[in-house]
Amino acid sequence: MDQFISLLVVILVLSIIFFLITREFWCWYWKVNERLYNLKQIESYLKTIAKQYSKENAVDIVPEHELTGKVAKCKECNSEIVIQEADTDQGYFICPYCGIRNYL
Repeated sequence: MDQFISLLVVILVLSIIFFLITREFWCWYWKVNERLYNLKQIESYLKTIAKQYSKENAVDIVPEHELTGKVAKCKECNSEIVIQEADTDQGYFICPYCGIRNYL
């Protein structure tokens, strides 16, 4: 019985070592590490673009329940519009006076 347990432990340890070695090989072969690096770079670029866009357009992210019933100004004609629930679902409202799409 002791031999069986020791054999089982040896097989388990060898299996773990084999898995770790082959995993690194397959990650290298299929370029998984390189893809992960590229995705992280893309994510950082998108965050930078989003920050620049939000600074230029003064976009404030506000929860939807705080937006309904509030008054928003159109960027084009400066008219005041009461925001409805349907507007918050889409993320923008269309000014009824000038027809311009304004993002919330």
